[in-house]
This record gives sequence, C-alpha cells and structure tokens, in this order.
Amino acid sequence: MGALHEGHLSLVRAAHARTGFVVVSIFVNPTQFAPGEDYERIPATWTGLRAACRENVGIVFAPTPES
Repeated sequence: MGALHEGHLSLVRAAHARTGFVVVSIFVNPTQFAPGEDYERIPATWTGLRAACRENVGIVFAPTPES
C-alpha cells in the first residue's frame, strides 16, 4: 500500500551489500482500492519513501497509473 517496511528495507540492504547497486520499484495501484477507501491517504509519502531508499538505493522507479 505504498509503504516500505523493515522487511523490504532489509532486502534492499542485503541486495546492496551483495551487488553494490539496487533499483527499487514503487507502485501504488489505485485499482486495488474500492470507492471510498483511503487511496488518497495511503500512509507513505514520497518524501518518506525517498528517505528510506536514500542510503542503499541507486534508482527509484516510481511509475504512475497513467504511465
């Protein structure tokens, strides 16, 4: 739902330690939310996601539903 949790970040750290370069893809699919659900209020912000990736990620690929 758009949030990177510690499990994700541990995989990122392990990949970085092994390869030295990591690409992360982040996509929140609006079709997984029913009308009236909290798509607009997903807990993660782009600023927070980028901050979580800053140390061990070389590229963040974040497509939009339109792309």
